Amino acid sequence: MARSTGRSRKIIDNYKGWEGTKAKKIDADVDPKIFWREYISQRKPVLLNGHPTDPEWTATDKWTVDYLLKHAGKVAVRVEHRTTEQGSYGQGDASKLDMKFGDVLKKLSKGDTSLYMTTQPVAPAPDGHPEIMAPPTSYLATDFPIQPEILGNLVPQQVNMWMGCAPEGSTTGLHVDFHDNLYVLLYGKKRFRLFPASALPRLYLHGKAAMIHPNGRIVFKSQGNILPDGSEAGEVAAWKKKRDAEVELEAAEAAVARKEKGAKARLAAAEAVLDGVLEDALSDDAFGDFDDFEAMEMADTTGAAAIKERLLDGGTGTAGEPDSFSQINLNLPAKELRARFPNFPGVDSALEVEIEAGQSLYVPAGWFHEVTSYSGNSDGDEEKGGQPAFHLALNYWTHPPDVSDSSEKGFKKPYSSEYWPALWNQRKGRYLAGVSGGNNNNQAAGIPAGIPGGTNGRNGSNGKRKRGLDDDTSIDNASAEHGAQRGHGCCQDHENEIGWRAPSIDERAHFLQGVRGMFGHGRRQHLYRFIGFRLRGRT
Repeated sequence: MARSTGRSRKIIDNYKGWEGTKAKKIDADVDPKIFWREYISQRKPVLLNGHPTDPEWTATDKWTVDYLLKHAGKVAVRVEHRTTEQGSYGQGDASKLDMKFGDVLKKLSKGDTSLYMTTQPVAPAPDGHPEIMAPPTSYLATDFPIQPEILGNLVPQQVNMWMGCAPEGSTTGLHVDFHDNLYVLLYGKKRFRLFPASALPRLYLHGKAAMIHPNGRIVFKSQGNILPDGSEAGEVAAWKKKRDAEVELEAAEAAVARKEKGAKARLAAAEAVLDGVLEDALSDDAFGDFDDFEAMEMADTTGAAAIKERLLDGGTGTAGEPDSFSQINLNLPAKELRARFPNFPGVDSALEVEIEAGQSLYVPAGWFHEVTSYSGNSDGDEEKGGQPAFHLALNYWTHPPDVSDSSEKGFKKPYSSEYWPALWNQRKGRYLAGVSGGNNNNQAAGIPAGIPGGTNGRNGSNGKRKRGLDDDTSIDNASAEHGAQRGHGCCQDHENEIGWRAPSIDERAHFLQGVRGMFGHGRRQHLYRFIGFRLRGRT
């Protein structure tokens, strides 16, 4: 039964996960099925003594300053710039700077404490969903697995690098993420102070929370109808409708090829249904909340830069701060904390974990955490076994599982819906094939042309994106893959309509804003012609 928060603003609290105050430490080579049974399914943070044990993981040995400079030093990145020593990263008191990654490395190596590199803006992939990584991470993708074995069948959402210099310690502020997190520390030291999702009513967030799902996934009022696995209910319904329509269309085409009786009528009906799906997807009513193209250019503290996932990850609350951040500064004196936040349970109630270089930490979605980072305390001479002057981590965010079954059945199928697994099955080959190719360019890492720092983009050599061109690149790639299916009767019908004309690059980009993620490569050419159909009569 849902718990009442006891406050005037009611929150539906269905959380059923672990709520302890002490984390275990286990070996990183734990069997993935045991890890699922004991920790992921229970929503239980745990400290791992070691880094991922996959054979693809070589970052621990490779990622020296010289190596990072050689393989990613020239790419453009966005960093947070803290103007005061007391400021917190990830909040309004940190500005943004665009720099070359190599310059960031050099400044941090010399002890610059004002810079912090966090999640980077990600471009849309050819399938319309956000890329899993951006530069500089994508340029180093041959050094780590895309889907670590320890996480079992969890679907990747994003892989990020985190880097800064803080001899005296710097904090992110208390906040919550919307994805499960495997945090791998390569240099420096971190202190995590964590609170379970059920503590939300007493943590004085900037945003207004509406619900806590059983797995800890928190939904803010600004987010809409979010399911426990983090997907949006309307998006999932549209995906299912599109999938069913395409399955029927393929079956109808096969029936026509076999010259079955009534097959042509079946094909016409299937094409009409698919047209209806496309019409719904292009309507302003269905995607009215996802029209801000500029938001795709913005980095988000949760790691989602494409607008759809940016909105799903929450908006801004009081004082313009992210919904997911707390107003509480855990470093205030206890007396002041009690006076300003009387319902706060106190710093002593936090689950505190210290993580050293060479260790990893698993944090389920919904666990609030404040992270304090410390730089290496050696002389920085790597040849003598010292650490650089900066702290460095790589983290994996995955879509939160909504299945609590701790058995092997739950391990094999951690999501009640096929939505995330189906999308991952469609795109994982592109990432895995790219990484196995042994190249460190953006194409090999599974990153399309045109992203900041890309080497083969269509947008010039300065690393800046031009509006619309990335979307056009995706369409062109999709059209090429569509190949012989260009002859769909429905596509020809659209072209034969009176007044039909081919959409321009900008028009294609504009219409595709609202439907990214809905359509795989196989039907993009159909969508292209349908957009032209919608443009009849326009000049």
